Amino acid sequence: MFSGSCSFFLLLLCWYWDHCMSSPSPSLPLDAQKKAPASVSAPASFSYRTPCLKLCACGMGKYATFEHQVYIVNCTDTNLTDAKLLEYLPLETEVLIFTGNNISELPSNIFGIDDAYTKLQVIDMSNNNIKLIHGKTFHHVDNVERLILNHNDLHINKEEYHPRIFSNFINLRELHLTDTFADNTQDNLASDLHDIFVESDLKKLEKLHLEQNEISIMKDPHLFCALPNLLHLYLGDNFLKGIHFDLECMQKLIYLDLERNRISILMKDDLKELDVVANKSNYFTVEVATNPFLCSCDVLYFYEWLNHTKVVFRHKDTLKCNITQLNCVQTQTLIQSPNDKLCDDAQMFILYLTSLVVLVLVILFVYVKRDMFRTCSRPVLDTVSRKVHYTSLSRTGGILEFDL
Repeated sequence: MFSGSCSFFLLLLCWYWDHCMSSPSPSLPLDAQKKAPASVSAPASFSYRTPCLKLCACGMGKYATFEHQVYIVNCTDTNLTDAKLLEYLPLETEVLIFTGNNISELPSNIFGIDDAYTKLQVIDMSNNNIKLIHGKTFHHVDNVERLILNHNDLHINKEEYHPRIFSNFINLRELHLTDTFADNTQDNLASDLHDIFVESDLKKLEKLHLEQNEISIMKDPHLFCALPNLLHLYLGDNFLKGIHFDLECMQKLIYLDLERNRISILMKDDLKELDVVANKSNYFTVEVATNPFLCSCDVLYFYEWLNHTKVVFRHKDTLKCNITQLNCVQTQTLIQSPNDKLCDDAQMFILYLTSLVVLVLVILFVYVKRDMFRTCSRPVLDTVSRKVHYTSLSRTGGILEFDL
C-alpha cells in the first residue's frame, strides 16, 4: 500500500510539474505569451531576463536617451540570419536593439501586418550586414523617433532600393547612417539620398548622421533641402574637399560637422555661405578639426575671417595646418601661420617656381629644335666669321686679292 501511495504521489508531482512548465509565464505580456516560440532563452548579460523572443532579452531597463526605465528588446549578437522573429515583438516595446547579426535583406512588414507598435520609439539595427531594405519593410512605426542603421552594407542604386524606405517614420527625429552604404555607391550617393529624403517626407528630422561613407563630392547640391527642420548635420570622416552643397535651404541648421575630411582650404564662396547661415541663427557651430589645411597665403584670409564671423568654430585655437619645406611636412597651429611673411614667402616661392619652369621649357624647346636652330644660324655665323676675318687682315696690313 505504501508503494502504491508513493507511485500515486510521483504521478501527481509529474503532472503538476508538466502543467506549470507548459503554462504561460505570469511575468510575460499577454501578446508575447500568445506569440512567443516554445523554446526561449536570453543572454545572461542582460539584467532583465523576461523571456519574450527566442535568443533575445526583454524587460524594463535603462537606455541612454531616456531618463526613466523603458521596455527593451535586446537581440544583440544572436547570429540570426533572418528577422522573422520580430513579428513577435511585444506591443509594449519602446526600444528595439537588433544588432550584430547577419541579415542581408530586411523583408516587407518586418513587424507583421496586424499590430500597431504605438510605444516603439527607438530602432537600432546596426552592424547586421544589411544590403537591401524593401519599400514596405517598416510599417507600424508612426512614433519611432530614432532609427539607427550604422555599419551595414546597404545598396541604394536604382535597381535595388525603393526611395520610400523611410516613408512610414512620420515622427522620425534622428537618422543614423554612419558607415551604412556599400563602398561602390559613393558616386551617386547624393542624388539617391536626395530621392529618399524627398519621397520619405522626413519633415520632422532634426539630426542626420552620414559619417564614414567615403563621400568625396555632393553631385546634388540640394541633397539636404528636403529636410526643412534639420538642426544637426554630421559629415565627418568622409573625403570632402569643401562645402559643395546648399546650406541656405536648411533654415534651422545650427551644427555642421566636417571634421576629419580632406579640406585643405575653405574657399571664399564657402565662407560666404557659412556667413549666410550664421546670420539666420543665433548660434551656428561648425567643426573642421583634423583636416589637412595648408599653411598658404589663402589661410591668411581664412584666419582673418575666423576672427570676424558670427560662425562658431569648435576648437578654433587648436586648428592645424601643414607647411612643406625641403620635402619635409611640418604641422603648426593655424593661429601661428597667418602673417604677411607667410604670404610674401608664398609669392616668392611661386615666382621662383614659375621662373624655373620657364627656364626648363626654354632649354627643352631649344634642345628639341636644335637642328632647325643650327640650320638657321649658319648664314649668320658665316657672315660674322667673314667680318672678323676682314677686320683682322686690315689690322695686320694684309692685301686682299679678288679675282675679276
